[in-house]
Amino acid sequence: MSERYVKEGRLGEQKDLALKLKIKLEGLRDQIRNHLDPFEDVAALKLENVVVYAVEARKIQGQLAEARGKISDILKSLGREPEP
Repeated sequence: MSERYVKEGRLGEQKDLALKLKIKLEGLRDQIRNHLDPFEDVAALKLENVVVYAVEARKIQGQLAEARGKISDILKSLGREPEP
């Protein structure tokens, strides 16, 4: 198998991973928003849930940045412009 095909395969894997991470991060963002209901009494807010979701979201955000960095590197090695 040629090196180019290997790179294209890795690119596809990283794009799939980035999409999954983005969707998961968006879900966590929505969960955080749901737990910060502006009409709820602040004393009743379940902030412990917000903290758990926020910590998980930060971890996934880092993984997403890493995947996007790899995508950019692979695209450069293929002589293509990195995606915005």
